[in-house]
Amino acid sequence: MRVVLFLVVLTITIDGFSEDQLPNRYQLLKSNYQTAIERVSKPITAKYIQELKNLRSEMTASGNLNIALDVEEELKRLGVIAVTLEEVLMTKAWVLNNSHKKYPVTFLTGGKGIISGFGTSDCKWEIKKENILKITCPNPENYFEFEFSSLDSQRIQGKNSKGKTRFLEVVKPAQ
Repeated sequence: MRVVLFLVVLTITIDGFSEDQLPNRYQLLKSNYQTAIERVSKPITAKYIQELKNLRSEMTASGNLNIALDVEEELKRLGVIAVTLEEVLMTKAWVLNNSHKKYPVTFLTGGKGIISGFGTSDCKWEIKKENILKITCPNPENYFEFEFSSLDSQRIQGKNSKGKTRFLEVVKPAQ
């Protein structure tokens, strides 16, 4: 008797809904599948992103800028974006342009940096007031200051310790 009553109530309940109100099995199946894929792929993607960041740093430090830029494009495709000035500095390939020559610049962790081909290459960098970058090489009287107006800046004007205009530029991929 209970089974019959249950079936009658179930039939009445189902008949009371229109077709678009019933659970769509396909949508439910698709949603469950996507949720499972995300759950499984999340740690794999996180590891891949970390390895890409490490590779980008290695390639930038060793002067392999085309590979570093390819890796940066892959990170962008994955939705990885820099959100702080420090991340912007450490995740892009840069050059210091003094209007005569361009010197590759690598920003490393701990405020260390390298300006290749610039006499002594070991430098220090710090961020002042959230948007001002100061690079000191190695004599404290020999420095550059650049003010970032945006984290998307591709070319930033600044001055050296002698007051001369210099530019810090994102390296463009070779055509």
